[in-house]
Amino acid sequence: MGHGSKRDREVWDRFQDDWESMGDKSERRFEELMGADADELHLDSIEEEAADFTGTEAEARTMQRRKQEFFRRAVLTSYDNRCCVTGNPITQLLVASHILPWKEFPRERLNPANGLSLARTQDAAFDRHLITLDEDFRLVVSRSISDHFDSETVRDNFQRFEWRRITLPNRFRPKAEFLEYHRNRFMA
Repeated sequence: MGHGSKRDREVWDRFQDDWESMGDKSERRFEELMGADADELHLDSIEEEAADFTGTEAEARTMQRRKQEFFRRAVLTSYDNRCCVTGNPITQLLVASHILPWKEFPRERLNPANGLSLARTQDAAFDRHLITLDEDFRLVVSRSISDHFDSETVRDNFQRFEWRRITLPNRFRPKAEFLEYHRNRFMA
């Protein structure tokens, strides 16, 4: 923030100190500006199936992650709306993936430095600790994936990116300690 004003610095510091409440304020303001109902903007939800499995359809209860859209916009924008591993530019196929798990680290849920912009396939592998990043931001692939390098799909999605450095974001660089935590759970 070399060219920012004193007020810009104050706002930046408030975000750094309290992603949760500032993310909430940002989300509400965004919804006001867009003129949309809050329920229309929440894209990331977790569905739980109903207990009755007798038919082919069931009612589902949906738990929505509040303020997730703020996190998604901040992360994807900082990566120029591209997957940091593959370069995929189709935003409908991108996920703002949490490095530290949502459930375990509530204070870091909205921190964009806890996010990576990943295509859905890479996000699924990252969430399951089948891929991770080393200290130099290079992609590390688990044996569970590398055992399948004879598959064209696996080669295209993982092998060709193995040991290549991800594209780093313009802002909100992933925190080293967050990546270390993820690496320590990696399934080599």
